[in-house]
Amino acid sequence: MSRKVWTEVWLKSLGKKPPPQRRDYTEAGRRGLMLRHHPGGALAFVVRYHRGTEQVLVQIGNYPEISLEQAHDAHTAIRRQLAAGLDPAEELEREKRARQAASERRRTDDAVTVRNVIAEWGWHFARRERKRPREAVRLLKVYVAQPWKGQPVRDLVKRDAVLLLDRITARGSLVMANRIRDLANQAFNFAIGRDLIEANPFAGIKKPGGAEAAKERALNADELRTFWQRLEAPETKMSPIVRLALKLILVTAQRPGEVIGARWEEFDLAADAPLWRIPAARAKNGKAHEVPLSDLAVEILGQMRTQVDGERPCIAPSHMSQLAADESLSERALSRALRNNHDDDGKLFGVPAFTPHDLRRSAATQMTLLGIQRLHVAKVLGHADSDITAVYDRSTYEVEKRVALQTWADHLRAIIAGKKSGKVAPIRKSAA
Repeated sequence: MSRKVWTEVWLKSLGKKPPPQRRDYTEAGRRGLMLRHHPGGALAFVVRYHRGTEQVLVQIGNYPEISLEQAHDAHTAIRRQLAAGLDPAEELEREKRARQAASERRRTDDAVTVRNVIAEWGWHFARRERKRPREAVRLLKVYVAQPWKGQPVRDLVKRDAVLLLDRITARGSLVMANRIRDLANQAFNFAIGRDLIEANPFAGIKKPGGAEAAKERALNADELRTFWQRLEAPETKMSPIVRLALKLILVTAQRPGEVIGARWEEFDLAADAPLWRIPAARAKNGKAHEVPLSDLAVEILGQMRTQVDGERPCIAPSHMSQLAADESLSERALSRALRNNHDDDGKLFGVPAFTPHDLRRSAATQMTLLGIQRLHVAKVLGHADSDITAVYDRSTYEVEKRVALQTWADHLRAIIAGKKSGKVAPIRKSAA
């Protein structure tokens, strides 16, 4: 085995003269460093050492992929490991496993997209903890997943989230920007807890839309008359079932989501005292709620029945009768229908714009103006009682609610007809 100081010139000359059989060289002054010259012409750097009585060879790499300088550096590092009592072969294997683990982790991280985060949050959290999980998931898909389509979550930083929210606020959608920030922050924190991701790009971001003022839009009598008349006008761009659903919100004072998602099985229209029983699963506050139906509400439901195929279970069924036969229209359909009728000045039917929920607020406001007690209006609205109230007051207030809603229906008819209707005497609580 020849011993000499190696040079690049010498190594290149060896590559031109492949030996008939493998030949090993050791470099003078570098204990254990070997160069193996294979019959095919390959030159391989190797470090040899002993583990007890066993000879161990550590492969450094082939020349010229590994330069002579790099081979010297690798040899020096191995000799230092030996001096420290370490086994270079075991250290090399440990480093290899660490690289493989890091590579596997990177592949896993690259495979985790925003849609993965949303899907896991939606399935394991939102569908159990949120009142409208499908809507929450839809918002995140539209406003977060779509802009970040296919992008690994690990590459996202806080600046990305700030810019995403800025694009929403730039469109003037301040409230929506706040909603997306809240939903995304919750979803990403949930994903961290499940070891799906390591960081939340929305962490620490304040509400981009700022503080939200409480909504107080309530239509007055003239606006209600205009609204009702325009709903019945053939030129209004709105489907018949949506027109009737908006009317039913106003007449019953119930939440748009509870009205649009109602099923025929919830209604008892044959009784002398027609009743709508909203199950706890659909009520916003998670508690079952009974709504006495006025004659106007029954009339509207009758009109809705004529618009619906008898096989469809929802009073406002989805337009996709084949693919979603058992599903109702989304609440968005109501808001979209109103927006489609905005004029160039942003007005709706010639009055300041309003939302489906404003119809519920308008009904409550009008009932209060009629002299109906606030407690009875609250019962009609289905507001949750405080713990103390729930314990000591077991009345269903069905009589009071029925009188309130019928009084409101009569008053609304007068408004529509252009007549005036005075206040009514406050309704006293019936004996329990």
